[in-house]
Amino acid sequence: MKTAECNYGISQADMYQMYAYAHRYSSGNNILLFPWSEGLKTQTYCLGDGREKCIRVGFINLNRELRLSENKDYLRAELFKIIHGTSANQTSEVSKISEVYG
Repeated sequence: MKTAECNYGISQADMYQMYAYAHRYSSGNNILLFPWSEGLKTQTYCLGDGREKCIRVGFINLNRELRLSENKDYLRAELFKIIHGTSANQTSEVSKISEVYG
């Protein structure tokens, strides 16, 4: 699989910026959100040999009318699942960040 396919076109600069935040604020769990489209799934990248600092790349469906109460509820539920490491209809894979972003 090509690198662009593995990282959904997320730039190396975005990942380095998230690593800088994780390091600066000693944050072990970090989330980078992007709009969802067909075929995307949550991906978790761990830095170093352990899992002391991880960046989860999540995708959120923004194709809904947020003035409707049920859509707000769905959005809240979707965000909750991403934050807590699970996501409906999306599987999560864990990779070492250096394997994808060098």
